[in-house]
Amino acid sequence: MKRKGRAKGRGRKKEKLEERGKKKEEGKIKLLGIGMGKTFIAVFVGIILLYLVGFAYFYFAGEKPSFSIVEKEGKLEKTVPLQITSGESYLYEYRFNNTPVFQAGYEIGEGDGCTTITPSSYSNTTAGPVCVDRWGNEKGGGNNLTYENSTIYLFSPWMLALKEGWKWEVNVTMAAGGLGIESTSRFLFKAVSEEKKFGRDTYKIEVTVSGDEGTASEPMLWWIDKEKRILLMQKMGDDEMRLVKAPFTLEQQEG
Repeated sequence: MKRKGRAKGRGRKKEKLEERGKKKEEGKIKLLGIGMGKTFIAVFVGIILLYLVGFAYFYFAGEKPSFSIVEKEGKLEKTVPLQITSGESYLYEYRFNNTPVFQAGYEIGEGDGCTTITPSSYSNTTAGPVCVDRWGNEKGGGNNLTYENSTIYLFSPWMLALKEGWKWEVNVTMAAGGLGIESTSRFLFKAVSEEKKFGRDTYKIEVTVSGDEGTASEPMLWWIDKEKRILLMQKMGDDEMRLVKAPFTLEQQEG
């Protein structure tokens, strides 16, 4: 009886450790879901600081806080319609310091008058599929920078506008009403070259961010597949997201 009791105790302990490990991993994925790279994280840190300053003021003044985030996009002319099609599957791997951390998969399907992009291969897929029109925008509206579901690494609407010499600017302004506090971050996208990545023809895109305190120290690099207009690889410092499985051949390479 004692042996059975000890075995049950060890079993419960093992289950608790596994559950803790699962929650820890989900926490990592949720954090990374706001946008990979220190540049994008810095923008969200700015939002949080702005919120804290405003909250402290309104708390002591007894007034209700008011905050806003406004995105202003530069002119964007798309050169091709959506190139991903129903039935395709894609799998990405996120690496830190060249060590695999997690994978993110996507299934392409057909929706009600739209194409659906559905996250499929990681545990905390709480958000539903994104339903996009032939120009890559969410059905019913939306911007060209990203989607409301920020875990969609596969594709963003701006990728349909790429061409040689392409440039695009997006300004994101954060403000605290009643305080006169306002902060604007400027995202500059630029096609810097055309090169091979994993055996595919790509546009190499450099993304830099500047704000009230100057320009971010390190740009983010994107390699976008010329034919399918999807992300092949994204890199900034030790952070990296790369396509590892697709409905076409990918050549294995280090860099």
